[in-house]
Amino acid sequence: MYKNNIPLLSQETIGNALGLIVPDEDKYLFDNPRTGEMPISGYGTQIYESEFSPNTAFFNLNIPLEMKLDLIDNFKDVEGIKKYLMQHEAANSDILVCYDYGVLFDKKWHGGHVNVFDSYNDETGIVKLVDPEQNVAKYREVKIEKLFAALIEHGKEKSGGFWQLVKR
Repeated sequence: MYKNNIPLLSQETIGNALGLIVPDEDKYLFDNPRTGEMPISGYGTQIYESEFSPNTAFFNLNIPLEMKLDLIDNFKDVEGIKKYLMQHEAANSDILVCYDYGVLFDKKWHGGHVNVFDSYNDETGIVKLVDPEQNVAKYREVKIEKLFAALIEHGKEKSGGFWQLVKR
């Protein structure tokens, strides 16, 4: 938001507009949390509900952004992902990455997770992501092949792929 000259809002304000639901044991971390039973998709945002979609949230919060999806089915292979990331890094685009957490980080739990794309190093094949998760390093580095597998696993049906934020 800062780099687009958009007034900053708290992460919690934006999360609430996206339908953020947290477990009771984490409510102390928030000023005004929405708690309850864990949804089928897990705790977190509920962006698949129209009232909590990113574009609805942006409109309701007067944020002049729009989210456009570049889902995984638009990419044939790792080379397509590399080209996409390098192109958007060069353009200084705002890209979010939606993938299967278990596949990317070798965990038993499988479900969607979203990070901010920071950079891609073509020499090392490392993608640098910014992670909002509370108990992990904010910057996480992953091999592009592993990210591709996590995107495929999550699938287009669950919005796996890249979410580009553009000014409207």
